[in-house]
Amino acid sequence: MWKSTIYKKKFFALSNNSQQKWIYPLRRKLIVHNMEAKIEKMKYEHLMREAALVEKELLEEEYKKKFDEAKKELSLENDIACMWVLVAKLKRGALDISDLNVDDRTKV
Repeated sequence: MWKSTIYKKKFFALSNNSQQKWIYPLRRKLIVHNMEAKIEKMKYEHLMREAALVEKELLEEEYKKKFDEAKKELSLENDIACMWVLVAKLKRGALDISDLNVDDRTKV
């Protein structure tokens, strides 16, 4: 019995050694493959984030242009309203031409 346990230990040690020679390269290949897959996934996610950022920047530019146009339009509408008030006052005679504030924009 004592010899059989020693034989078993030597057999398992030898079989483990031979398995390790074949398993470790396979395990390394599997690890490398998994790492490559993770790297590809990370690259894809990075590209998707970049694309989303570019899209966000384009939308931001578009919204900024729309906002500037709306501000300009609001300013023009305000100027027109002020002109109508002045025209109404002139028609009623409540305002003299000398009372008008003429700024540099309206001078020709």
